[in-house]
Amino acid sequence: MKARVTAAGYLGFTAPDLDAWRRYASEVLGAQISPSSTDEMLRVRIDDRDWRFSVHPGQGGLSYMGWEVPNAAVLDAVADNLAALGFEAKEDPDLAKTREVQGLLLTEDPVGNQVEIFYGAFMPGSRFVSPLGVDFVTTAELAGDMGFGHFDILISDRYEEMVHFYIDGLGCRVSDTMSGPDGEDGGVFLHVNQRHHSLGILKAPGIETQMGHFMVEVADLDTVGQGYDRSVDHGAKTVLTIGKHTNDHMVSFYMESPSGFAVEYGTGGRLITSDEWLVSHYHEDSYWGHRTPGKQQVFA
Repeated sequence: MKARVTAAGYLGFTAPDLDAWRRYASEVLGAQISPSSTDEMLRVRIDDRDWRFSVHPGQGGLSYMGWEVPNAAVLDAVADNLAALGFEAKEDPDLAKTREVQGLLLTEDPVGNQVEIFYGAFMPGSRFVSPLGVDFVTTAELAGDMGFGHFDILISDRYEEMVHFYIDGLGCRVSDTMSGPDGEDGGVFLHVNQRHHSLGILKAPGIETQMGHFMVEVADLDTVGQGYDRSVDHGAKTVLTIGKHTNDHMVSFYMESPSGFAVEYGTGGRLITSDEWLVSHYHEDSYWGHRTPGKQQVFA
């Protein structure tokens, strides 16, 4: 079987105000600030890993992504996959030390995103304790680690090259596809474990490449509702109201983060439990809700 990544392990991104992210992470998301944070780097915990998100000073946006593999042998095999496709992936021991992992490959995807492939994430001696009692879903029974959640990449060109890189290079598999009723725009959703998708690659003509949002999953609907109330009280802009997605069945809302991109806060995500998964195509992204605040639905 071809070597493949097994989880979206971490994200790194920038923000103009790290203290704003510190408050947002703990007071809205219910995450924990890692003791390994520094004055120039805020690390955020949502499970027993030392960190899943790392925030650095900057204008706001994705800096790097970390894809996990089980061990050193698979890391080498993924490097061979990428080399066969013409993508260079170099071992970087210094960066591995910084990220607190045992081994790390550094490469770029076709639109220039920094991609890190790693194994051996550090597990500190202290267990994760949410300051708000939030239980984040990063594992599934019999499935093991499912990563921090999911994220998407919005691109205006090189779509086929991106799909090729993530499927043939990293070993991601197609969950489903989506487009408008006339076949315009759209994108693909990819999974690497039982989580319905860990990555969405979405066509967005006329914009610069960027991360649109990342998602964290919590244990139940009450926690989503409480998170929504906290986001309003905190003054975080609601990007999309509470709704239910068609493809992954997530009940969630979207709010603006201190980095400018959105964070999806949801529950009830669909699991892929069979290698015989049937790919579907969608024209609508939600069964209900997920509306832009203040924008009325127009009926013909």
